[in-house]
Amino acid sequence: MQSPTSRGNLSASYALIAIPLVALITFVVGYTASRAALEQTQNQNAVSEDYNLVIPHEASLWSDFAR
Repeated sequence: MQSPTSRGNLSASYALIAIPLVALITFVVGYTASRAALEQTQNQNAVSEDYNLVIPHEASLWSDFAR
């Protein structure tokens, strides 16, 4: 049977692994969504020849995925 101290150390080491992993996954998903939305915007601009270079906030990009 493990002592409470070793369980605490074990959960702390899981946290040291899990926190950066979750941060990395969050970054990759956000970056991918941003790039996809910008690519879609660039394709629309190329078709309509409307060169509006305003980049929307990332939160507004996520609203497209909710639809």
